[in-house]
Amino acid sequence: MARGLLLHRVRLEADGRRVAAWQVLAPTEWNAHPRGTLAQALAALPETGPRSEAARLLALAFDPCVDVEVICDA
Repeated sequence: MARGLLLHRVRLEADGRRVAAWQVLAPTEWNAHPRGTLAQALAALPETGPRSEAARLLALAFDPCVDVEVICDA
């Protein structure tokens, strides 16, 4: 995927003909994880300057499909 790694985990029934379980891990879950790449990029922002706008742009760059609102510039 353009936004990152998309994983599918499938477990089949013993006969191998039917799906018993299926999990999907989307790029948003990787990127938005508290220790993910977006969190690391946000933590690396300089202490001075327009951090709110930089944070918003970073979030949009990582995943433009997710609505973002920066509520604190501390």
